[in-house]
Amino acid sequence: MILAARPTRATAAITAAMAMVLASTGCGDRTSPVVGIAMGINVGISQAVLTARQQRFNDSVSARHRITLQMPRDSAEGGEALTWANTLVRKPGLVGVVGHESSRSALQAAPIYRERGVVQIVPTGTSGKLASVSPWTFPLVASDSLQGKLLAQCVVRSGRKRLTLFVQDDEYGRGIVAAIENALIGTDVQVLENVMHTPHSDYALLVRSMFSHAPKPDVLVLITQGSIAAKVAGLAWHNEPTLFVLGSDAAISGASELRSLAPAPDQLALATYWLPDTTNLVTQAFLRDFRASNPGGEPQWNHAALYDAVGLLNTAVAEVGGNPSAVRNWLLSLGRNRPQYRGVLGAIDFTGQHAIAARLIRPSAMGWELISER
Repeated sequence: MILAARPTRATAAITAAMAMVLASTGCGDRTSPVVGIAMGINVGISQAVLTARQQRFNDSVSARHRITLQMPRDSAEGGEALTWANTLVRKPGLVGVVGHESSRSALQAAPIYRERGVVQIVPTGTSGKLASVSPWTFPLVASDSLQGKLLAQCVVRSGRKRLTLFVQDDEYGRGIVAAIENALIGTDVQVLENVMHTPHSDYALLVRSMFSHAPKPDVLVLITQGSIAAKVAGLAWHNEPTLFVLGSDAAISGASELRSLAPAPDQLALATYWLPDTTNLVTQAFLRDFRASNPGGEPQWNHAALYDAVGLLNTAVAEVGGNPSAVRNWLLSLGRNRPQYRGVLGAIDFTGQHAIAARLIRPSAMGWELISER
């Protein structure tokens, strides 16, 4: 999750522009297709990043295909998720929803969208259950099981033998732990302990406990949100400067701070579903939109995934109109009788054969670089 930031002058201006986009796209017109945004990523950033994309789309299509984006005023996660889902499905013209950010919220909301026959594209949820929870739910990236295997393989290749897992206590954390432990069967890596935590845990106390008994870990996997991952990594490196730290995809929101804390580039690796390819025209457009809306910010895979999810629904409406069933069939046709969608994350379809897979990155002189899986 991206923590809320104070609105900048640029963000305020773009938010005002968003209001103009919504007005010009027929916010009160019952025939105007509506896409709901149900993401916990900072609402100001979400609005700003999507404004330019939506304006370009609406300028390119006829009036009846122009899309209104319905944004939450506050986080659409936690207890607010179901409330926002129930609000969205009552919107006239709703053809699809982008969200929710966490697997848990996306799974909880899926029956609401299924009952109303509304497409749900889940950009950042990674639970394997999302692929089967509803015929109206479309996860954008590969599941926890593949990411867990990737993290386990990295631990084995590192040559480290004593592993501690620092895990957020929810479906996401438990799913990745299970995948890591399964992938380590038959290796000589010893899992010392699973340190479960909540947002209200005493992280300093937990880290001291991790290093208070023998043997001590020489590798730590952080399966938690970015701000917590950075705090725990800093405390852990203070206790053991040679420690190798890996972070799951949730930790990516703390990428900048983790990079600044790492004692050396080869002591940090993070899982992500995207690394910018600036030769790609779609990526170039995304980076322009992101930088215009968030000067000095560092785009991460969750922003790219949100951008792609909206792009998918835009393209579907442009090709088949605003009927939700037609939009669902269009998504199912990608990679079958239609070409894959070319997004910021890469080539996208929902056949189950080409899911966007996690990759590992490490700090470099240019910011980040891919780690070879060999």
